[in-house]
Parts: sequence; C-alpha cells; structure tokens
Amino acid sequence: MTKCYLLLFLLLCSIFSFSQKLTKKELDKGFQYNDSSQLKKEKFYVVNGIAFVNSDSAKLDSALAVFDIKYLVSIDIMKCENLSFSHCYKDVILLSFATQQKAKTKRKIWHQAKHFIKENYPGNSPFVANGIKPFSIAINNVPVVPSEIKRVFNSMKVKNIYYVAFDEVTDDIEGKSAGAILKIWKKPS
Repeated sequence: MTKCYLLLFLLLCSIFSFSQKLTKKELDKGFQYNDSSQLKKEKFYVVNGIAFVNSDSAKLDSALAVFDIKYLVSIDIMKCENLSFSHCYKDVILLSFATQQKAKTKRKIWHQAKHFIKENYPGNSPFVANGIKPFSIAINNVPVVPSEIKRVFNSMKVKNIYYVAFDEVTDDIEGKSAGAILKIWKKPS
C-alpha cells in the first residue's frame, strides 16, 4: 500500500509540474507525506541497478534526469529492520525505469501473461465477471478500461513493445494468486 501512495504522489507531482523528470527532492518529499514509510534519514538509492548514497544528491539527480517519469515502473522500499543484515544502517529505495528489453525477455514475459489469461479466462469469457481473478493492463502508465483489456491484449504485438512487466498478485493469507497486472510501454516514437 505504501508503494501505491508513493507512486500516486509522484505521478500527481509530475502532472502538475512542467518538468517530467523526477528529482531527489521530489522523491524525498513523497516519502515525507507518506506516514507509513517512516524511513531513516540516511537512505541508500538504487536506480536501475546503480547505487547512490544520500550525500550523492547531484549524481542521483543526474541519473534520474536521464529517465522521463512516464517510464517509472516501480519504487520499492526495503526497510533496514526487515533486512537480515547485521550491519544495516540505511533503508534502501529501489527505483526501476523502463528500458529497452531484449526480444527474448519480452516474449518470455508475454507468454507468462498469456498463460495466466488462458488459465483464468477460457474462451471468450469477459474480464469483468464475478468469481474470477482480477487482471489489469496499463499502457505507458495509463490503465486500460476493463471491458477493453482482452481486445487490447490480443491486438498487441511483442515487436512493438519497448518494455513489459507482468506481476501476479498473491493473497497474503493463502499465498495463492489473487490477480495480475501487465504493464506495457510502447516503443518511443
């Protein structure tokens, strides 16, 4: 839930600002407004696998400036208390942006999503019905209307995709699949 509020805050900031780039200041402001995060003052940032310490503000800002906020895939927070390291002094913030994926990776993820759909939605069953696992698609961070999901999914071609991510949501109690989300970024034109 923390992740949802933070992404929502950052997306709203990007809509109302003229800049479509994310900065460390905006990121920290988002953590401030999110009461449940309660992050340590010293944080460790990882942007697409490149690590930055809190004092590297200029380096972090220049790394974030490379990416447009519309390509933000996820922000994950790893709190120091939840990690099993004996010498943990900083919380870790992982930022993932969409980058050009290899064709093999895209096909593999696409087939996972296709398998999920075939398993949970046989034939021409609608995506909006009682008793089925929810499935949603977002294209360039814009959600697709539930009644259009199947049509959009079937019309997409893997070669036209820049980046794709498929996340199955699990039920916390039983550990079973509770639904899924497919995030797609089309090739920039």
